[in-house]
Amino acid sequence: MERSLGRWVAGIAAVVSLAACGKRDGGPADPGAPGAAAEATAGAGSRLTIIGRDAAGGTVGISSAEILLSAWGEAKRLPLEVRDGKTALTLDLAWLVERWPLAGDSAHKGYLYMKAEGFAPVRSEPFLWIGSRDPASAWEPAAASDVRLGDGTAVRIEEGRSGTLPVTFRRPRPRHLRLVERDGSPVAGARIYAALFWSNENHCGVLSGFEALGSWTSDDRGAIAVPDLDGEYALTLDGPMEGRPEVRVFESPGTVSWDPRVLIARLGEEETEIVVHERKRRPIEMAVTRGGSPAAGWILFMKLREPACIDDGIHELARTGVDGRLGVSAFIPEDCEEVWLAPPGGGRAWTGAPEDLPDGPFEVKLP
Repeated sequence: MERSLGRWVAGIAAVVSLAACGKRDGGPADPGAPGAAAEATAGAGSRLTIIGRDAAGGTVGISSAEILLSAWGEAKRLPLEVRDGKTALTLDLAWLVERWPLAGDSAHKGYLYMKAEGFAPVRSEPFLWIGSRDPASAWEPAAASDVRLGDGTAVRIEEGRSGTLPVTFRRPRPRHLRLVERDGSPVAGARIYAALFWSNENHCGVLSGFEALGSWTSDDRGAIAVPDLDGEYALTLDGPMEGRPEVRVFESPGTVSWDPRVLIARLGEEETEIVVHERKRRPIEMAVTRGGSPAAGWILFMKLREPACIDDGIHELARTGVDGRLGVSAFIPEDCEEVWLAPPGGGRAWTGAPEDLPDGPFEVKLP
């Protein structure tokens, strides 16, 4: 099943802001990590078999498995057949293209996503198909596929050979986020939307591959309980907002630079502390005179520090009335690089630093 950001918004009213250009890539697996050795395969293609086990090495039956696919601007979920608690796939590009023709043009990585009854789901690290273009090797066709799990288990499959990947499932455990400000004080009342993450490969870095897990509000300790997952989470702060700028932003490792309301990260075993900073709102009350008389029709502009993908970052804040006055009710200095006044005919007559604007009413006198 394909999912898009719009479908998530429609389903649980979570919005990830259209943000500055960018994407997030994963690298191939480490072929030196522990895993089962590959064997020659006669006429069966490059085949990977996946088996489940528990922490003690006992057999665990896989209940469902799928490939989470990522292509430029697209994401797809491809179910795998599970038989006798095991699953398998062919890692030759032709096998993938037959099931998803788009893969022949732009898809270059996928993730395994597996579930077993009574255990936490497992998502692998990203891997390439044999013959797909490898961005780490100047887009040359990949000669092998390295499939790795988050615990370091890995196997390399070369063309025409087979191998087995043992997946260790663990029992679910409590997972908590604790939201704190820069000074360590708890952030209560912040709403978080969580999802399993696998792709934001598109021109604007918007989430395109994800599975919504739910939304919660932090308590007085700043704590939130989230579903257990052996993989990366995409966390979004505060849900829908009218335009930019945001009020609360993440400041922990994994924060998406072009949209600081989004954090992509693995969580700690029990409680993960995440720094959340609130950008304070404040009003602007300005009177503009020119040559001693009220300047009507002048425009106050701002330039955003983190403009959206298709946005130059320059926005009109307010215009002076016939009395030369203007007001902005909810200005956030931290979001802005600079502000300036422009006359009705264009140009720039006054520039100010957002953090230096007076708290109360002030006057700008122009010659």
